[in-house]
Amino acid sequence: MKKIKNLTLLLLLFMTGIVYSYGQQPYIVLSGHVLNQQTGEPVVNQPVFISVDSMNYPGYFNEVITDGVGYYSDNLPYIYGGTPGSVTVTTADCNGIMISRSAALLPGMQQLVLDFNICGNMGTGCTALFRYMPGSNDMLTVSFFDESYPAPGVIINSWFWDFGDGNTSSAQNPVHTYSEPGLYNACLFISSNDSSCNSSFCMPVDAGSINPGGCENYFWYLPDSSGTGYTFEGFVMNGEAESYIWDFGDGTTANGQTVFHQFADTNMVHNVCLTTTSILNGDVCTSVSCQEVFSYFPSPCESYFWYYTDSTGTGYTFEGYTMGSQVESWSWDFGDGTTATGQSVTHTFDNPNEIYTVCLTTTGTGPDNEPCTYTSCQEVFIYLPSP
Repeated sequence: MKKIKNLTLLLLLFMTGIVYSYGQQPYIVLSGHVLNQQTGEPVVNQPVFISVDSMNYPGYFNEVITDGVGYYSDNLPYIYGGTPGSVTVTTADCNGIMISRSAALLPGMQQLVLDFNICGNMGTGCTALFRYMPGSNDMLTVSFFDESYPAPGVIINSWFWDFGDGNTSSAQNPVHTYSEPGLYNACLFISSNDSSCNSSFCMPVDAGSINPGGCENYFWYLPDSSGTGYTFEGFVMNGEAESYIWDFGDGTTANGQTVFHQFADTNMVHNVCLTTTSILNGDVCTSVSCQEVFSYFPSPCESYFWYYTDSTGTGYTFEGYTMGSQVESWSWDFGDGTTATGQSVTHTFDNPNEIYTVCLTTTGTGPDNEPCTYTSCQEVFIYLPSP
């Protein structure tokens, strides 16, 4: 009898192990919404680029497209029990500027939400951005520096910081002390008094490291006003570096803390690396950091659209939007043999049991006075709920 009880107990433990193994999700669900910061409306068919660093899964990169409500999602491969990693999500705003948000990937995490509020009209909107620096004698105390930039004529007058440990601040350049070492998702939210600017930016903050990373470096990049190149700026965690050497991943290099570079192939993802040499405590140390840079400049005619049922409940209103302001014509093909023109149109489908592919084609003239054309399509599900 005793042997039977022991056997039963072993079987229960074995089954419990199986349930736990299958219950441990082998990936992190990343999701979010992309919204127009002027109107709050969803940005549909927006390309979203996702990149996970090499600490947990080497070389993961994916591109997803937002759906009819501006929603995107992806399953990030992750090795649980490994060291913390990070994910960077990037998308372009109306001016072709790549907006990035980063977050830490921590053991046991199953879900992560990164939302975007991007400008919808050329020359408007703003972009949140910040950097941070740990104290030289207290690595738990971190100084945050607001480096957001507004559109012309827009004044940013509100800052809200979420330091990732349950504490917040409304100062423009706050100093925060973490209670214990760790990797925290810090976020900055900015807005203007006329509501034309609403933007946010998140970044993993490593607090509490002793001599953080030795001479560890990091960098960020911004497109220039012409939209054809990038300005790269590097930093080191401890003071100044003796040398900054850049490798742009396209066979070219440069020297200096701040450099400018143009990529010949704008349709390629380039792995850009910064190597710094510093003198730390009398010793020479070298650090290398790399990022994937997305050279993406949208067509002046690039467009997307969303749709909703009209007030009668028998048809749909379609509204088109564009990445630029040079669109001169809007042409709709509803996939049922009918067409229409105009930025906002209404249409009624005959068969409510069929899925229609609706396409919007926009034409216009770019800044170089060259004609441009862009077509975006969606599958429209005809569903009219009962009153």
